[in-house]
Amino acid sequence: NLQELDSKIFSPYYPYPPDDRRFAIGMQFGNLLTTFVHTTHFRSPEIGGEGPIATLSSSSELPIYRVVLWRNNPYHIFSGYVEANITN
Repeated sequence: NLQELDSKIFSPYYPYPPDDRRFAIGMQFGNLLTTFVHTTHFRSPEIGGEGPIATLSSSSELPIYRVVLWRNNPYHIFSGYVEANITN
């Protein structure tokens, strides 16, 4: 419900990319700040013969998306990426 969503400290929004790309600009909402992130969906269609997107997790059963945390964003304490997977 709306009250439960409003009480959350962190809320991500990772939109599905348009047909001609495999990534989209997502947003992460916190209590006091909002940041933009680069989001890649593993289920996005292949474009230009690029092949499937590879996951780096060795325990991934079904990869969902990868979120790149930009180094130049002062609100990301760590830089790198996060992958969301269904694991075995």
